[in-house]
Amino acid sequence: MKKLKVLILNDSEIFRKGISKLLIDIPLIEMIRDSKSIDMSIEILENQDINVLIIDTHINGSESNSLIKKIYSIQPNLKIIVLTNELKVTTVLEMVKAGVSSYLLKNTSLSELIHAIELVNSGESYFPKEISSIIFRDLANPSPRPSSYNNGKVSLTIREKEILEYISKEFTNKEIASKLFISHRTVDTHRRNLLMKLDVKNTAGLVRHYYSNLNKGLR
Repeated sequence: MKKLKVLILNDSEIFRKGISKLLIDIPLIEMIRDSKSIDMSIEILENQDINVLIIDTHINGSESNSLIKKIYSIQPNLKIIVLTNELKVTTVLEMVKAGVSSYLLKNTSLSELIHAIELVNSGESYFPKEISSIIFRDLANPSPRPSSYNNGKVSLTIREKEILEYISKEFTNKEIASKLFISHRTVDTHRRNLLMKLDVKNTAGLVRHYYSNLNKGLR
C-alpha cells in the first residue's frame, strides 16, 4: 500500500504535536506535517501533495466548511478527516455535505483514528456510531435546510460513486459488498451517507440522481 503524507491543521500546538507523535511510527504513514493556520496550510497544499488532512471544525475562528471548499479547489483528491469535540447536528451535517471522508471526536482511540485513515485512503468514508446516529436521525426526521444547503454541489468519494452506480443497476447491498470485496455493513453505511449527501429519501431518489447526472459526469 502506498505510504501517506498527512497534514494536521489545528491552532493548538499541544494537539498538533500530540497527534503527530501518535502517528509518526505508523508504517502506513511516510510523513507528517502540521500547521497552526489556514494560510500556512494553503501554502503547504499548493506546494506539496498531501494524502490526508486532519482538521477541527473551527480554526482561528474560521468555519471549516468554507476552508474545505478552498482545499478541494487546490487538491481535489485529498481526503479530509474532521477531528473535533463538536457534536452539533448542523455542524456534522454541513461537514458531511461539504465532502469530508470522516468525522471523529477527539476522545476517539488511536486505533480508530488509524482505521479511519486507512479507510479514507482506500476511497471509503468512515463515521463512528455517535456521528452515524446524528446522520440517521436526520434522515428519519429531516429538518428544513437553507436553499444554499440543498442547492450546493456535492462531492462524492470514488467508493460512493461506485456504490451509487451499482444501486442504479438494482444490485442488492449483499451483491455490492461481494463485487467490491467489502462488508455488507460498509455498504449500508455508504448507502445512508449517499442519501444524506444527495438529500434524497430513498433508493429511487439515488437512482434518479445517478441517471440525471450520467451524461454530466458524477461529482
